[in-house]
Amino acid sequence: MSSGGKTTSFLGVDEQDGKDVEGSGQPRKIPLERSVSAYSEQDVQCGFWVFRGRFWQRLASKKLYVFLFGFVGCLFGSTSAYFYGTLSTVEKSIQISSKNAGIITAGSDLSFVLASLFLSYYASNKRKPLWIALGILSMGLSCFVNALPHFLFGPNVQDMIQQDFGNATVTSKGSNNLCDESRLPPDCSTDLGNLKPQMLLFFGSFLSGAGTSLYFTLGLTYLDDNIRKEKVPFLASLAAFGRRLGPMLGFSMASLCLKYFVFPGVDPGYNSSDPRWIGAWWVGWIVLGAVLLLVAPIFGGFPKILPRAAERKSLSRQASMASGGTVVDDLEPQVSFEDLKVTIKRLLTNKAYVFNNAANVFYMFGYMPYFLFQSKYIEIQYRLTPSQANMVTGSTSLVFSALGLLVAGAVIQRIKPNSRQLAGWNIVTSILTSCGIVFYAYLGCNNLNNTAIVSNSQGMECSLGCNCEFVKYAPICGSDGNTYLSPCHAGCKEQIKQPDGKMLFSDCSCILSELNVSYAASLIDSYNETTSEQPVRTYSGTATSGSCPVDCMTPFYMFLLVLCINKFIGGTESAANFLIGLRCVEERDKAISMGLSMAVNTLLSFLPAPIIFGAIIDRTCVLWGQTCSKKGNCWLYDGQALRTTMNYTSAVFVIIGTCFDVGTWWYSKNFKIFDSEGKVVPEEEEKNGTELQQQEMTGLMKESSERQ
Repeated sequence: MSSGGKTTSFLGVDEQDGKDVEGSGQPRKIPLERSVSAYSEQDVQCGFWVFRGRFWQRLASKKLYVFLFGFVGCLFGSTSAYFYGTLSTVEKSIQISSKNAGIITAGSDLSFVLASLFLSYYASNKRKPLWIALGILSMGLSCFVNALPHFLFGPNVQDMIQQDFGNATVTSKGSNNLCDESRLPPDCSTDLGNLKPQMLLFFGSFLSGAGTSLYFTLGLTYLDDNIRKEKVPFLASLAAFGRRLGPMLGFSMASLCLKYFVFPGVDPGYNSSDPRWIGAWWVGWIVLGAVLLLVAPIFGGFPKILPRAAERKSLSRQASMASGGTVVDDLEPQVSFEDLKVTIKRLLTNKAYVFNNAANVFYMFGYMPYFLFQSKYIEIQYRLTPSQANMVTGSTSLVFSALGLLVAGAVIQRIKPNSRQLAGWNIVTSILTSCGIVFYAYLGCNNLNNTAIVSNSQGMECSLGCNCEFVKYAPICGSDGNTYLSPCHAGCKEQIKQPDGKMLFSDCSCILSELNVSYAASLIDSYNETTSEQPVRTYSGTATSGSCPVDCMTPFYMFLLVLCINKFIGGTESAANFLIGLRCVEERDKAISMGLSMAVNTLLSFLPAPIIFGAIIDRTCVLWGQTCSKKGNCWLYDGQALRTTMNYTSAVFVIIGTCFDVGTWWYSKNFKIFDSEGKVVPEEEEKNGTELQQQEMTGLMKESSERQ
């Protein structure tokens, strides 16, 4: 060829035309002209530093990228779900409210906005996998930071262990939770407050937000750039399916970790069903952080563009040149602030893009309490342990969400609906989802009345002289069938340990002893006393440790059924919404459009929603923990008030989002979802598309050489 007609091979193999290279067993690749090629050898090389060569180059495939992209998404989803699953335990550990927990999540949202607007735009023309690897490293470091509060500011192990006096009867002078008229106030000189651990968790959240932004904005555009558009829906759904499995893994890990005491190897004297139980919430952060740090360098080894995609795009340029078309300049566009303003202005004048993002803002606002507080909601409404609530959330409901996403991707891949049909489906699913959320408000446990528990314990004359103000919440079940906040609040003056490990509290001035014979005998196996005398109506009853049993399983199963249906419907909506958001903008604007969308969603929904719904949950609290400096975490909530307030508020936001989706449907008629515009690619061409292209382009290249 003449000067300027030099050739380059993307995979580093022989560049001559013909059959296999002698002795290599590898087919020869078609030479591509540098004058029309947008990519160099370095752009398609897999690996980094000394990890380069033929072995590493074989890893540069779309299948491996989709697998790793889904796997990393699974890890990212696990970190978020693990945080949500251990949230109620962390609140008890460092004694904070739900509103403060929502403020901690604002750190992630803040860094997410900054990274989405600036880093994603700057890195859009760079080697995307390398920047994604930096995001994975940031997420890994955030996991270790989140575990630090346990080691630096964790509770004192001696304060969490229940006093064990063997089988001896203990009076109020020997226990710290019995009625004691001479109890002294606590020593507040050692109370350092809870600001420092909150600041540490905020910093960990800040690191995770930057990593999440780089992963989503650059990872999805890299996937779309390197795969044929007709294959994108199904492969993107496969990757998203892996991401949806992440929450299931995270909640399951939270369930496993919370089964073990926060100090491994220590027996606190009570089990995980006791509300004082604090599980080993910090263990999962160590495991997740280690795995993320190991995966980051592997992901960073992917090239700037996959070899097959580089061949496909360069062959298309050669075809354009051979037919007399215009060849696009190979130089990368210059990144500048002025260009960023022009791009954002172009996006803001795109009506379909604007309506779609407005709908997403309200959807995310309405769905936020079920992302952040779902496990806590189940604990409150149906009195499940944190471990049980996380297992239900992770292994049941989220599986249906992942299945909905996978089924939707397969259906879209097969029937190839147009943009309006996808937007219309979003409207239908949103209406169904809002109906399901309203139905949640009617699925409560009527047998669980925390307000009555507080009224039975606080302000009673029978325990006014017991000095119970700073006694920790330790519920007991009285022989009268009522639950009391602690032995002190029930006026109990003695305790003894039973053979089954439970504590028996006696001489309780607030508990009627009339039911002792019939009720207490069924609770205390070690005291099989019988009497023929009629019980005397006196206030000196007994109680056992733990709340009185309440059957909430029937409404819980109903709630779980509706939740799974809602998750499946929401999963099908996610696949359609992803394609609309990606196809309603120009090719050059994809990276910044996703970054801008995530920034807007973060500022208007992810940032304020946790704080607002955290405040809503706090307003339904009926029992706050008391510390020297301020009130601590909430121990009991009004379940009915929480159900109605939270679910109705969420449903309103989802309905408003549906109205904006109508606008998306109206303006989504001028862009196409698939390259083939609904035509199915023949199976033979699907399998051998690259080889057929190469045969066709060989003739075009020879003709181009003759012209030169």
